[in-house]
Amino acid sequence: MKDHLKVPEKSGEEAIRMLKNSGILDPEFSILHEGGFLFIPLASNPENVDSKWEIVRLEGVARAKRNYPVRISGSYDVIGHIAISKERNEEKLRNLAADLMKSGKGIRSVYFDRGVKGDARIRDLMLIAGEDAPVAMYRENGIILKVDVKKVYFSPRLATERLLLSTKVSDGERIVDMFAGVGSFALNIASRKNTNITAIDNNPNAVSLMQENIGMNRLLGKITPLMADSSKAIIDYHDVDRIIMNLPHGAYSFIKPALGSLREGGKLNYYEICDFERLVDRLEEFRRIGLIMAEKREVHAYSSKERMYSVELVKRKLA
Repeated sequence: MKDHLKVPEKSGEEAIRMLKNSGILDPEFSILHEGGFLFIPLASNPENVDSKWEIVRLEGVARAKRNYPVRISGSYDVIGHIAISKERNEEKLRNLAADLMKSGKGIRSVYFDRGVKGDARIRDLMLIAGEDAPVAMYRENGIILKVDVKKVYFSPRLATERLLLSTKVSDGERIVDMFAGVGSFALNIASRKNTNITAIDNNPNAVSLMQENIGMNRLLGKITPLMADSSKAIIDYHDVDRIIMNLPHGAYSFIKPALGSLREGGKLNYYEICDFERLVDRLEEFRRIGLIMAEKREVHAYSSKERMYSVELVKRKLA
């Protein structure tokens, strides 16, 4: 049983204001309505209430607890049920992991990213919280991707970039994706356009997952997965309409063989992480070898000075 102040409904606003100002209103219980009266729950003993209205004892009704979203402080990527952070401060990382696990976002695994290593560009991950479950189903732009974050590199931060590129591609294009991973660029394109895409990667785990992903999605275009060294495999392709080069820390070393496979007027979608001065130098180098910039865009920040840039280049036609 709980003490309530019995107040005519017409005086309810006055009584509630008085009780709030006195700190006597109990916010943990609901105000009851019955027979033209309000029954306002009290947080203190009746003798502390100086009021012209009657105090009665009733069975109180507790208010439903509100679950406010957890405020999460820190940078992280989410891939399905997995969260990945590069936070170097151990205390902040542990706090971030704890917040993510109770955030209601469906996070079951939180990993610390110690950096990308090896030719296959695989993240070196350490489990911080939850279960060690590195295989996730990830949805973006109407497609579904199966990803193993310990065996392949995948960045959800490029979801918008992948969508933008897929809208620029035309039906009938012949495309080579030189660093295809699990097929994220290829699947975004083939789900929207009737294209013929060769998707190359030198990581057998990535190619295996790509094959699964192709089978899981409804596609308008055709994707042919190929496990190979792109620098050698690209030489076998000629008069390609478009080449995708998403290898932000190493794509430039592949530029000449890619240029040789691109038809005149063909397009090359190039990605690099660098500072602005390096980007300006790159664009000048591209111009000298016959690639003209059609579009340049900053995709996202990488460090205090460096950004990931997306550049669409067109192979100049010979006079």
